[in-house]
Amino acid sequence: EQLAYYDPMFQVGNRAKYLRDVNTLISYDKRRKFSMFCIDICSFSKYNELFSVDIGDTILREVILRLQCLFGDYLYRINGDVFLGLLFVETEALEEADRIRALLRTPVNAGNMTFSLDVRIAICRYPVHAEKPEALLDCIQSALRYAKEEGQEVTVYSETLDELIRTEARILQILRDSLRQGTLEVWYQPLFHNRSGRFTSAEALVRLPDGGGGYFPADRVISIAERNGMVEQVGDYVLDRACAFMVRQGQKLGLSRIGVNLSVQQILVGNSADHLMERIAASGLSPQAVTLEITESILIQSMDNTVEVLLQLQQAGVHIALDDFGVGYSSLNYLSSLPVNTIKIDRSLTRQVIDSPKQYALLRSVVEMAEINALNVVAEGVETAQEQKIITETGVDYIQGYYYARPMPEAALQEFLLNGVQKKI
Repeated sequence: EQLAYYDPMFQVGNRAKYLRDVNTLISYDKRRKFSMFCIDICSFSKYNELFSVDIGDTILREVILRLQCLFGDYLYRINGDVFLGLLFVETEALEEADRIRALLRTPVNAGNMTFSLDVRIAICRYPVHAEKPEALLDCIQSALRYAKEEGQEVTVYSETLDELIRTEARILQILRDSLRQGTLEVWYQPLFHNRSGRFTSAEALVRLPDGGGGYFPADRVISIAERNGMVEQVGDYVLDRACAFMVRQGQKLGLSRIGVNLSVQQILVGNSADHLMERIAASGLSPQAVTLEITESILIQSMDNTVEVLLQLQQAGVHIALDDFGVGYSSLNYLSSLPVNTIKIDRSLTRQVIDSPKQYALLRSVVEMAEINALNVVAEGVETAQEQKIITETGVDYIQGYYYARPMPEAALQEFLLNGVQKKI
């Protein structure tokens, strides 16, 4: 029984014990209500990676001791740093969540160091949200996942959340079907080159039809693909379509390069550089005609591995663009050490240059630093003539945004560029 129902490392109940206990509770008295709390230690892996496994284990032991003060024998370790607790009190669940946070607010001593912990808490109730232990576990894990995605400290399972989850399942199924049937759409947004006065490149963007004449938000589709292990398949699909488009139409449309976004999962998978180069080669397109775009979050998650992959791609002729520059960790100091050819200034910075002299000066500084490092600069999200005029004055190389063109299907892009747009501009 000890082996079957208790975690061997920390001597706390495991998932199997949770299932047994809740089955027993429900069988004994179906009318007895209880609340479930799922507690996740934020970014726990950093303690193991930056310090040691012993430090991580010490932190977990202290967390367990504190949580047992509240949950007693109804505490379970269900996954790594994720714990589940049952309470039979009539108080508001959010009040109990505050008690949990208070228990864990005091810093933890491990070795010669002190650590402050951040946690996320998900809550569900029996029998309001589900009537079986497996279904309750599904509910609370969905609530926890939602809390992580939205950056919420406490999330209570609800019908609204359930609807979001059902919508996600629907998106996932439509995505699988569209990949299998080849109906996932790839749209393109052209980039205007200030020096030549022409559209010389474009960015490929995924679009998933919702079946009702519209499209699901692209960032949500990619997020769902990442969580369900499908982002490599989606990435390969978009890369193949974009390269094939350039082979067929690139020269005729005056486009010298196509941009494709990469997910962190595509970068960190084994032999990712070789895999990407093989797909580009199979299309017949020159690597010099491809720009692979990454965000800074990818770099931060695994700097050494990512830089190694990007170096391989760059040495093979592929251009690398650092997307969303100006958000989060941006630093002009490390540009010279990264294997990138282009930086794309995020809309959050470009939209402020009209009203803020400081932001204008900052954008000018970014452009000057990029010139020193032989980098191209793209200003993203330019929407008005006033923005276009001021941003052009800063010396950026390219402008991308609704002022010139929205993302559009392949046929619409051909019409847009071939019907005299290039000459008129």
